[in-house]
Amino acid sequence: MILQIIHDGEEYRWETKVSFLETNSPEEEVALLGYAGFLEFFRATFDSEKHELELMANSQLRSLA
Repeated sequence: MILQIIHDGEEYRWETKVSFLETNSPEEEVALLGYAGFLEFFRATFDSEKHELELMANSQLRSLA
């Protein structure tokens, strides 16, 4: 599958493996991000108290632009 991210006028596209998890209700839906094919392209900062994730593109992702 082709994964695409567009932010501040920059577009990144790459081919990666994507899977979907079935849940019983929308409240149970979560994003599962793996290293290979996704997080390897970012510096990721997780703030569990605020339930926030900040992603900053690293040089590997920039080379795909």
